[in-house]
Amino acid sequence: MIAKAGFILLVLLFGALMFMAGTLAPPGIGQAVTGAANRLAAYLPGAGDIEAELKPAGPSRPGTGAAAAGPPASAAASAAASAAASAPDTLAASSLLIPTPLPEAGKYGLQAGQYAHEADASAMYAKIRSAKLPAQKVANVQDQGGALWTVVAVGPYASLDEARTANGMVAVQLGLIGPLPLILLPAPAKS
Repeated sequence: MIAKAGFILLVLLFGALMFMAGTLAPPGIGQAVTGAANRLAAYLPGAGDIEAELKPAGPSRPGTGAAAAGPPASAAASAAASAAASAPDTLAASSLLIPTPLPEAGKYGLQAGQYAHEADASAMYAKIRSAKLPAQKVANVQDQGGALWTVVAVGPYASLDEARTANGMVAVQLGLIGPLPLILLPAPAKS
């Protein structure tokens, strides 16, 4: 009887400590866990976007999201992504994923964050520029759920190897939890 009560008390204490750790943890830890969960969920049938399910209302968190996720989970999501790519001002998030096989020519980047609000994207862009790193903003990136984001990336890099080599240093320099997701930057818009 005492052993059962002790075990129950231990489980409750462990649960309380995990709850406190989750609520008091630095945002970067949650970003890394959520990004990994999204990448894993992309390979599970019927799994949704973990980020969208867990994300509180308010500003977006940098370093996670649609560009880090895998392929669309359903035919409807694929159709939505295709429709977004055909609209002149939107870009399907799946188009930022590194394709296999690699394209003969491409510009690669490190995703520093994705933001629902332009002010947040501009702040990260300014932070990257103040660190004397090349920066790009990719506006109107549409995720599987139809939400529009602005992706802020460090780059372009001429090769995937160059981007991988810079990844750790860039994450440390910007104070982000690394490694940062590698993305394929879109070709510049033709005017």
